[in-house]
Amino acid sequence: MIEKEIGPRLVQYDRWQQQCLYIGAGIGGLALFGEIARDSFAQSSYELRAWFITLVIAAAATLGLGYIQYRYASEKLNLYLRLNQEKNITEQRKVPTSTEEGEVSYSYPFLGYAMALIGLACTIAAAIILITAVWKASSGSPPAEHNCTLKLEGGQTSLVCDHL
Repeated sequence: MIEKEIGPRLVQYDRWQQQCLYIGAGIGGLALFGEIARDSFAQSSYELRAWFITLVIAAAATLGLGYIQYRYASEKLNLYLRLNQEKNITEQRKVPTSTEEGEVSYSYPFLGYAMALIGLACTIAAAIILITAVWKASSGSPPAEHNCTLKLEGGQTSLVCDHL
């Protein structure tokens, strides 16, 4: 439900800004797990890794845009309150419409809402792909291990690795 009064609307904007940040932190965690699970991606198809990277980037971009939309809408309403403080306008006043205030629009940031939801969907899809890659890799053979030694012969250093 879209609040019509300034105070509750500001609370909504703040909550969505926080949600964008929290989901963005989840994206960071997924990217970290993706790096940790790179052996699993190496054993899975390249398409899984490509989709994972694409979804992580898309989630980060859409969440950033969603955050900016809500932040900008919040700043506009706060500025409206500050500029009209001497007129005794309170947070209980209805959110002004663009016809009341000329060219400035105080409409709800639906683009921010859509971007936050798309970012959440991309985050969930990236998590599913990461889990799929790990499970596909666990059903196959383990990654090849290497036994490497550093040899120094006649002033030359060489690295010799044997596959186990």
